[in-house]
Amino acid sequence: MDEAICLYLAGEKNILKFEGGIRLWTNPFSVILGRTCKTNTNLQIPVEHPLLISSKKSVWNHRVLLCRRLSGGGTVLHGPGNINYSIFLSLERFPEMFSVKHSYKVLLEAVSSSLEVQGLKCKVEGDSDIAVCSQNIHSQGNSEGNSKEEKLHKISGNAQFRKKGILVLHGTLITSSKFSAKVETYLAHPAREPDYRKGRTHRDFIRHLPDFFDLSVFRTCLTTHLEKFFGIRKMVPFPMDDRRYIYSTTRSLVQNQYANEGWIMEGKRVNSTPN
Repeated sequence: MDEAICLYLAGEKNILKFEGGIRLWTNPFSVILGRTCKTNTNLQIPVEHPLLISSKKSVWNHRVLLCRRLSGGGTVLHGPGNINYSIFLSLERFPEMFSVKHSYKVLLEAVSSSLEVQGLKCKVEGDSDIAVCSQNIHSQGNSEGNSKEEKLHKISGNAQFRKKGILVLHGTLITSSKFSAKVETYLAHPAREPDYRKGRTHRDFIRHLPDFFDLSVFRTCLTTHLEKFFGIRKMVPFPMDDRRYIYSTTRSLVQNQYANEGWIMEGKRVNSTPN
């Protein structure tokens, strides 16, 4: 849907007045390949035709789907146990955000700050991760007693793309302790990993948000942070007619592009998608 929202925002009636916005969303259980990821090195399970994306809602509840997104980055698992967020910014309004490195720094710090309001100690790590700090106490077996070693665990991965002058950063927040076990079931250990991972398995590396995490507080804090930082006018929901347009465009993109086996398996772009 993020691409459909970009097409909507780039429309003649919106492009001059749009500044920025956010979206919170969830998916059914889905393995989401990054734009250039290969199935033979990123998946822990063999790819079978029934794993491919389906436009039938009845299918979503019975099996994991294999999909490919427009943005780069690694392969991820979506589903019950994680929440996704998307941040949209006009590059015409904020040309300084064109730099990928700078935009990651600014936007991930905004997400981290919005999490820290709820008592989490977060750090931006690697190219596009948000990690939570924890401490393990190890007995040293000597007169010095115990020492504390700070460890970093991933709670959020992020990626971005640009479309029609709109920057989109989307990321995940893990909310369930059972989710890391599912990640190990479907995803292989990445060939390239950030230094702070230190070879840890998915189960040892990933952590979930605490039970007291409040999604509405996070949304309010992130919205306020972006409005103040960028000087954006107050964000408001899309009108219902515009939502219908976005949903219709999303269905068209799925039918013509994202459900295409060539796109899912090899990342081959289909020419019939909306411009």
